[in-house]
Amino acid sequence: MAVPQTAATATPKHSRAQAVLRESLRLSPPGWMTTRECLQDITLPGGLFLPQGTVLYIDIHGIQRDPDYWPEPEAFQPERFLD
Repeated sequence: MAVPQTAATATPKHSRAQAVLRESLRLSPPGWMTTRECLQDITLPGGLFLPQGTVLYIDIHGIQRDPDYWPEPEAFQPERFLD
């Protein structure tokens, strides 16, 4: 049985269109924040202790614009996602 053509299978793995989509989602993520709960006690590097049950708030929007990970984080540069 043949696989039906979808947007994911109709374009090459790292096409310009896919790069534009990924960069758009990086700059405007559909979910700007999420949470996670510690399932066990943990001490993070730097000595911060988090007991089991601690709820962590993860700032996706901030991570996606962090200059430590993204050079010129406010710029729209789909080329970041091209090989």
